[in-house]
Amino acid sequence: MPNAADGRALPPRFPPSEPATPVKTDSNCGPFKVDPRHWDSPGWQALNFATYDSHRYRYAFDSGPDGFTARAIGDLDCDGVTSTFETIGRVVGPPNAGEVILTTSQVRSQE
Repeated sequence: MPNAADGRALPPRFPPSEPATPVKTDSNCGPFKVDPRHWDSPGWQALNFATYDSHRYRYAFDSGPDGFTARAIGDLDCDGVTSTFETIGRVVGPPNAGEVILTTSQVRSQE
């Protein structure tokens, strides 16, 4: 665990949040063009996440002190109905000693 300048242990934290990337387009169903600059922001860099091939999903990461939600959002057949895949991580247990519990789900929604 990283230490503060005075030697105290720093509390664990998740990378900063990132909005849906790439940004929403008129069609929003992809495929999205490859642009390496999409992944240059601090959250994506800290997660070491990027996709350099043409893709049909937008990716988001919402972070807070007690957990995170990572999402992939796509409309694969361009019918206006999105599918969202989520992985949720929550810290369970005492501060600085808890563990992260992951759950995964799929949600279909009407746009």
